[in-house]
Amino acid sequence: MSPASSRGLASRIALLGLRGSGKTTVGRLLAARLGVPWHDTDHSIAATTLASPAELLSSGRIAELRAAECRVVAELSQLTAAVISLGGGAVESPEVLAALHDWRAFLLDAPDAELARRIAGDPSPRPPLTDRTPLEEIAILRERRFALYTALDPVIIATAFRSPTEIVDEILIRLAEGEESS
Repeated sequence: MSPASSRGLASRIALLGLRGSGKTTVGRLLAARLGVPWHDTDHSIAATTLASPAELLSSGRIAELRAAECRVVAELSQLTAAVISLGGGAVESPEVLAALHDWRAFLLDAPDAELARRIAGDPSPRPPLTDRTPLEEIAILRERRFALYTALDPVIIATAFRSPTEIVDEILIRLAEGEESS
């Protein structure tokens, strides 16, 4: 689908999910296909705080990270057209949920073992958030965050063993279906 043929589709899209779910890769591709700007909150935070989310986490500055996420999402939520790839924990801030309440949300998800495999292969990994094994940490975060993700009434997209292009294609189909039913 070219940008010209996708103009009627929802133009304010938030991608949610745990670390390793594909939000950055899919977000970049989806925005290009829709012909709208793409924003990754992790990149925006690094630009505004002069520290990456990984640096903020490793230095114990989680409150600063969450505050920066709130500022960045509040600013981005004013856009009339964009795809936003949210950091996995951004939904832990009620302000983020409120700012995105009228955005079309997609929750990218994969089994815990697949997320752990992807995280292990990340060339610039984030520090762990707990002292647990990667699989245990993913399970803890899934339990803590899934109700928060669902507060945005997302369409759940399975990402395991699928290419980013296949995932984008499914999102575009879901967007078109949503436009037809409105």
